[in-house]
Amino acid sequence: MPVRLLTDAERARFSGFPEEVPTEDLHAHFTLMGRDRHAVPVTSAPANRPGFVLALCAVRYLGFCPEDLSDCPTDAVWYVAPQLGLAPEVLRGYPERGQTRTEHLKRTYAHHGYRRPTSSDLRDLFGWLVERALEHDDPALLVRLAAERLLRPGPNLLCGWVH
Repeated sequence: MPVRLLTDAERARFSGFPEEVPTEDLHAHFTLMGRDRHAVPVTSAPANRPGFVLALCAVRYLGFCPEDLSDCPTDAVWYVAPQLGLAPEVLRGYPERGQTRTEHLKRTYAHHGYRRPTSSDLRDLFGWLVERALEHDDPALLVRLAAERLLRPGPNLLCGWVH
């Protein structure tokens, strides 16, 4: 029988955006720089450009991209859209194709230098996590520590193999 590591509230906190993004975080994580601008797919549909950028910024801000970008805080959408010369409402159509999100996530993670963990990485993480579990009995803390160690890949990957 699987053990439940996180409460629903903890899982929501580890898998999505906060309700709002502080202004200083918008400036630090949602401002497009030269390298970011070059990564934006210019020939894609208008809704796909802010979707891609929000995924790119979410990974920079959260360390992962939430499953549903429609839950992105309004302040972040309103901050990003003008940088692309688009109205914030255009995000409503994202993604227009089923493969678009997958392609965007691959490009986003590559842009930030992320890679899939190897079997060796996961073995090392497991050993490291067992040592932490002997010191702490708080599942949420263990998930947080593991996420930080893996550069925050998101709880679905972690919770999928930990329990």
